[in-house]
Amino acid sequence: MTAPISRLSVENLTKSYGQLTVLKDISLSAEQGQVISIIGSSGSGKSTFLRCLNLLEVPEKGVMHIDGQKVDFQTNHEGQLKVTKDVQKLRSALPMVFQGFNLWQHLTVLENVAIAPIHVLGRNKQAANERAEELLMRVGLGERMHYYPHQLSGGQQQRAAIARALAMDPSLLLFDEPTSALDPELVGEVLQVIEELADQGNTMILVTHEMGFARRVSNRVIFLDQGRIAEDGEPEEVFGSPKTERAAQFLASVI
Repeated sequence: MTAPISRLSVENLTKSYGQLTVLKDISLSAEQGQVISIIGSSGSGKSTFLRCLNLLEVPEKGVMHIDGQKVDFQTNHEGQLKVTKDVQKLRSALPMVFQGFNLWQHLTVLENVAIAPIHVLGRNKQAANERAEELLMRVGLGERMHYYPHQLSGGQQQRAAIARALAMDPSLLLFDEPTSALDPELVGEVLQVIEELADQGNTMILVTHEMGFARRVSNRVIFLDQGRIAEDGEPEEVFGSPKTERAAQFLASVI
């Protein structure tokens, strides 16, 4: 049997803000096609963990491998990350879909999706636009690709943000509570797109408060508590028979 391809591995990742340690020796791996949902209470370190993976935050220590490329999380005396590879290109391999869309308001949806492949990946404009059109069709925005973000609903803007992430041909997609800023009636359309991506074999790490969705779409569920991994298993194990009292308490409060 062929061994699964590891898209991402993280060892002993630690992140602090002053005297507060938010992440404490986190280690995990994500294999090709896996969907990993990270759940936990507010302040448990979920979003910080994603931001460290995307190099938006600088951990104090730890090692990450992304498609065979090593990032050693060590900093110099000014707190700057020591990375020999191109940080922007490493970040493009792990694009994040944020809570707040983060679309450029002065660009059309098409331009929002095409701009990073042009400037980061070095693609010519025609190829980037053609790929952007394809992806916007895929997320149901083919008729709105020439609209500006303010002309779209929140759900449509988030679907555009997903298309923008896909345009980087990522190794792994990161989702940071992608539905938390949406009106309840718009949540379903975004979750549907994410579920379709999972069905198509995309590798994803998803921070979410949508417990039913996490149980349905994930291969693995990680419960983060006070900066540590307290539970890590298949959805039915974590949701159905949590091993720790803290996880049981949390799930009882949100399900």
